[in-house]
Amino acid sequence: MSQETNKQFISRADMRNNRYVIAHGGLKRDSRESELQPIQTRYPLSGKTGLALVLLSFLMLMVAILLLLGHPLLGKAWVSWMTLGSIAITMLTLSLSGSSHPKSLTDLRQLRSGEQYNAIEDVMHTRLATKENGVHIYRGYLLSDSHSAFEHVSRSLEPNGALVMLEPDDRMEARITIVPKSSRAETVPPRIKWVVHLMLFCITAITATFAGAIHQGVNPLSTSPHEWAVGLPYAFSLLTILGVHEAGHYAVARFYHMNVTPPFFIPAPLPLGTFGAVISMRSPSRTRRIMFDTAAAGPLLGFVASLIFLAIGLSLTKTGASVFSSDLLAPKPGSSALFTVVAALMNPGLHYGASLSLHPFAFAGWLGLLITAVNLIPVGQLDGGRMGHALLGAKSGDILSRVALAVLIGLALFVWPNLLIFSMLVFFLAGRSDRALDDMTPLGPARTVIGVFSFICLLAILLPIPAPVFHWMLDQH
Repeated sequence: MSQETNKQFISRADMRNNRYVIAHGGLKRDSRESELQPIQTRYPLSGKTGLALVLLSFLMLMVAILLLLGHPLLGKAWVSWMTLGSIAITMLTLSLSGSSHPKSLTDLRQLRSGEQYNAIEDVMHTRLATKENGVHIYRGYLLSDSHSAFEHVSRSLEPNGALVMLEPDDRMEARITIVPKSSRAETVPPRIKWVVHLMLFCITAITATFAGAIHQGVNPLSTSPHEWAVGLPYAFSLLTILGVHEAGHYAVARFYHMNVTPPFFIPAPLPLGTFGAVISMRSPSRTRRIMFDTAAAGPLLGFVASLIFLAIGLSLTKTGASVFSSDLLAPKPGSSALFTVVAALMNPGLHYGASLSLHPFAFAGWLGLLITAVNLIPVGQLDGGRMGHALLGAKSGDILSRVALAVLIGLALFVWPNLLIFSMLVFFLAGRSDRALDDMTPLGPARTVIGVFSFICLLAILLPIPAPVFHWMLDQH
């Protein structure tokens, strides 16, 4: 059942006169008619025009990436214009996209009292009940708190195979959607292929070891295999951090009886040896609290593991030229508030802005912190996006997601160019956060504090620290 279904329903109702009026097109009914009648709705952007805009946006983005990588066709001054143009065209496409054909809503009608579920009467003063393609939607005002209402309806209907969803409604207090078993597509989840997960892990371990060896000045392709061992500390620490992160998601999801896959480790060529790891959530979160817990467990555990390896590695790190030229992969005291604090505590001899030849543990720990920061960005289906949704609700969470994405792109264009390609990937791939079945019950104070702490960690990883603060920390230590 699409979460956008509510947009097709009645937006204003006059129950006393038995009349229903649509403010933006959709349905109408008057007192002489027994059922809702469809109104044909047209959308302003045709399919061919939308496809053309998408292709144009994609081409402009590719040109921007080529320019960023130093392609000689045009000067790099065009990068910002191409990037902003692709964003503008894509946003226009998304806002105007849709079918140019009339959309019939003949399957939508008002439910009579005898067709309504009795469990709804126990928890809601229903003002409007409709049915579309077998799906019941009730709008009105709850008679109890949202958590109790959701649990009561779920206990009554889920044994019969129905899916129950509770959400805030734009014009009334709440909306309860019930999808009967007969209206749900029966799907058999694919079996977990452990061999695939194990093979991907082994391949990723090899590519990460190769990358770690090259970081130490050893070319695995021109040396004997026993010399590859210099890359093992990096591979071990990085895969441990990634494994702990994904294990947090997996363990919490299984604790809540969710259908979830083990981690897929993603091997990659140089310079890092891996693109990370992912798991697949095959069932929705029952509540916003469960959504928050499953989203927060990964980055918080990964954050702790990264700090441990970073602290150990910085105690073994010496000053010297880094193998990386990018500031993103070659942090210095002062370039990150959290990195600077750990460096000052574990290696007081380091001075502000010093170039560091990071120990493999320290480099893997820093990559782990970057991965944590990326996941904590409150955009779309990233962990931070799902946490923001759980903390603030769907509407405020979407606003936070748009603001965070705009800030990320602004930083990439005008402050930190290394973020440009990543911000574009987030823009096109992050999507929108999933919704919980009970998307109305808010989080408690403990989870709110954890959420605020997580976003403080995000800022501490990404924001630099001024030199006077660094010297004050050394004096205090």
